[in-house]
Amino acid sequence: GWRRLTTAGQGAVSAVVPQVFLLCGLALLDMSEIEHAKQEADRLHEAGDHEASYNMLLIHKDCGDPDLLWRLARVTFKRCELAPKAEKEAGLAEGIAYLDKAVQCGGEDLGPVHKWYSILIGSKKDHPTTKERIHDGFLIKKHVQRAIELMPQDPLNYYVLGNWCYEVAGTPWLIRKAGQLIFSEIPSSTYEEALKHFLKA
Repeated sequence: GWRRLTTAGQGAVSAVVPQVFLLCGLALLDMSEIEHAKQEADRLHEAGDHEASYNMLLIHKDCGDPDLLWRLARVTFKRCELAPKAEKEAGLAEGIAYLDKAVQCGGEDLGPVHKWYSILIGSKKDHPTTKERIHDGFLIKKHVQRAIELMPQDPLNYYVLGNWCYEVAGTPWLIRKAGQLIFSEIPSSTYEEALKHFLKA
């Protein structure tokens, strides 16, 4: 009886073990595909082949990998950067949605996520209301400052912050007054601050 039980147990284990290894193998395969996609995306980005990069990354948009998602946001931005107004706005909204998902996924290395957040939000030129314009202004500063904390050596972050300071410093008086009626505090900066950040870029 003991021998039959042992034999049966071994059979059960032998049936389970290959399945476990199979599942692990699939997980490793999936991970290697994601890593390859990220490397290929960087290569295509350098080559300027944004359409190919977008189509490749889009297949993995539900992978839950922040590093892949910010690359997808980046190439989405590149595809719509010079597009007509409506197409560009749709592209920016799509890219920001990928970044939202990247933040939800979490992780320790979210510097690029915050950097591209600030770039995409900063590329929205037409705001229906003063409230939305000021709200986006706060978001840009928040994300670019976080990007600088995490990636202090990246010159693009300082360019984005310098550009933000320049835009805010040049905000018309009427918009400032309208903003003060909505928010207790509105973004403020000077051309001197903008220059300081531009010199770091």
